[in-house]
Amino acid sequence: EFLQEDIDQLFQKELAAQLDKRREDFCNQNRKASSDRCSALLKDIFSPLEEDVKQGIYSKSGGYRLFIEKMQELKKKYLQEPRKGIQADEILQEYLKSKESVTDAILQTDQTLSEKEKLIEEERMKAECARATAKMLEQMQIRNQQMMEQKEKSYQEHVKQLTEKMERERAQLPEEQERTLALKLQLCHTQSFFTVSVNQ
Repeated sequence: EFLQEDIDQLFQKELAAQLDKRREDFCNQNRKASSDRCSALLKDIFSPLEEDVKQGIYSKSGGYRLFIEKMQELKKKYLQEPRKGIQADEILQEYLKSKESVTDAILQTDQTLSEKEKLIEEERMKAECARATAKMLEQMQIRNQQMMEQKEKSYQEHVKQLTEKMERERAQLPEEQERTLALKLQLCHTQSFFTVSVNQ
């Protein structure tokens, strides 16, 4: 009786061990099948993005934002795919982790180019400001020159008018003197006439 019990226990243990092994094999097969499908899906979905990265599509200012947007779009597409199995999330995380260096490189390039563009924009603004200042100074110089020329013109006109007035006065001076002398002579003549008449 004890022997039969021992045999039964051994049989049950053996059966349990075989069931565990089959279950483990089944799980491994499922895990491998899931892993293979997920890897194939990731390759199919993300290969165009990887090709764009190789071509330098995202190696520009603002490229990091575009790259992240594309990554999110493709992740969403991957997650919507059916029958991925138990490895779906793990395989995705492994893939994303393997691309961290690429993501960091794109970010670094973006920041470098953005900084260069910022410096270029600052230099452009400085140059534009310098041109505007030069133009303003030129316009001020032109206005000052015009004002000086206008003042010179007004001064010359004043001098001309003053000179003409003095010339007229000088020309009229002999005539005035002649009229004054004639008047004096006339007065003298009149006085002599009255003197003679009284004496007679």
